[in-house]
Amino acid sequence: MKNEKARATAARQTIVAGCVLASSIVCVPYAAQAAQPLKAYDVKLDETTVSGVSSGAYMAVQFAVAYSSIVKGVGATAGGPYFCAGTFLNRDFTTRRVIAHCMQGDPSYPAIAIKSADAAGFIRHVQTLSARGDIDPVENLARQRVWIFHGYNDGLVKKPVTDALYAFYAHYAGTQVFYKDNLRSGHAQIIDYCPSGTGGPPPLQNCDCGVTGNEYIKNCGYDAAGVLLQHLLGDLHDKIATPHGDLATFSQDEFALDSLGRKSAAAIPWVRPAMYTCRRAVRRCSLAAFTSHCTDAARTPTRSATALQNTRDITSGRMRTT
Repeated sequence: MKNEKARATAARQTIVAGCVLASSIVCVPYAAQAAQPLKAYDVKLDETTVSGVSSGAYMAVQFAVAYSSIVKGVGATAGGPYFCAGTFLNRDFTTRRVIAHCMQGDPSYPAIAIKSADAAGFIRHVQTLSARGDIDPVENLARQRVWIFHGYNDGLVKKPVTDALYAFYAHYAGTQVFYKDNLRSGHAQIIDYCPSGTGGPPPLQNCDCGVTGNEYIKNCGYDAAGVLLQHLLGDLHDKIATPHGDLATFSQDEFALDSLGRKSAAAIPWVRPAMYTCRRAVRRCSLAAFTSHCTDAARTPTRSATALQNTRDITSGRMRTT
């Protein structure tokens, strides 16, 4: 019981470290109608994958490392290594320094390089937490499949940050790491079409691949979600013409409790869109969770979900949640 409480505390600490970065990217909660608790679904937890963009990529990595016993794969677009913000925990920890270190693209915060000593510290910290039983055994990371993306026109999260993430996972997962860094995209979720708003996702203000901003969803002629899921889970069905499944919201309050069962001071009652098709599956489902960057979720809470929904269906018996 003691180890479980310590493990939960360590997991929350790593998530808070990631949220420092998230808060620096204008993390505005989406105000919506009251949502119901998350329902129960027939899911194979040991086939879970988690992926995200920007601060969502950091969140995906934090979760995948802390709960590696159930995470089969992780995808990160414009994100950095585990414990990046923790570099400064014992020396001048400020939001400004975290932004400068873990994003490196904001001219207001001159970049602070991720040095080899920092990279070694990320790995050492993970091994320490694992040895104490505060996170799942670090040996699990060797079996995870990893997909990393960086667009070379990304002016917010610079390539040295995603390079550091690649180095972190290459240390554990080796040849199971795929790193895509040769598209001209800006800081965005990458898709292979521009929604017209007719019979599908709503239209986007600006689909230009190399532009950062607007809805942060850009047409680069590359189905990033489809390639990501194929790398993490294997063969997929062909892309469907019309999205299907249920789009729902649920409250996260129950997941933001401290070790005594009290709501964490850092908890915000955000609601995230989620799509479930598990009820229609023949077999038990795997879960693919996607964590968006905060600005996108605040402006258009369902836009990323519907855009990503129109990518690929996973092979029969699997479920995709965006």
